[in-house]
Formats: sequence, C-alpha cells, structure tokens
Amino acid sequence: MIYSCIRPYNNRILTDVSGGTEFDIAFEITSSSKGLIQVSNSRPFNENNALDANAQRPQCSGRYELTTNTYTDFIQVNDKVYQTSFVLSNATTLEFKLQTAYELSS
Repeated sequence: MIYSCIRPYNNRILTDVSGGTEFDIAFEITSSSKGLIQVSNSRPFNENNALDANAQRPQCSGRYELTTNTYTDFIQVNDKVYQTSFVLSNATTLEFKLQTAYELSS
C-alpha cells in the first residue's frame, strides 16, 4: 500500500474538488513489475486539523493534474526516496501506471 495526500490542480492552478483541495489517498500496488497502482480509498485530508511533532499542519506532497491525469509525489521505499509520476491508465478502476521514478540523492 501507498498512503499519501494529494492536491488537485487544473492547468497548474489548485482546484477545489467536492469542496476540498487536499485529500488522503490510499493506493494498492496491483502490479509492482508493471508499475501499477489503484486507488483503494480516499477522504478529505486532516479533517481534525491535527498538528505534526513541530506543532505545524502536515503538508501534502502529492499532486494530481486534472488536465493530464497525472499523479506526482515523493515515495519512500526503505531508506530511499523517489520522485515519481503515474498516469491514469484506467478511469473506471482508477488504476495508474508508473511513468517516471527518480531516486533523490541523500
């Protein structure tokens, strides 16, 4: 599973979707060899206004561009962090295909 927070954009402008601009999202990895993930759950982000360890509101790292159906985010796997992009490959099942993954240097 991949858990993240996404913000929807339309032509690079933050866009309200169903009354919100930030969403918790869970992806199931449906095929690691093919780079496929599928949305399994979503909800409004941080509805209780919880704060992080520094008494700050958590930040959303994920972006979903509505015009290109592209989800971009930073994903940590063990001790490595990757900058990734996925493109919606099946709108009915909300499945995304990995397009790029760049390991960020430490």
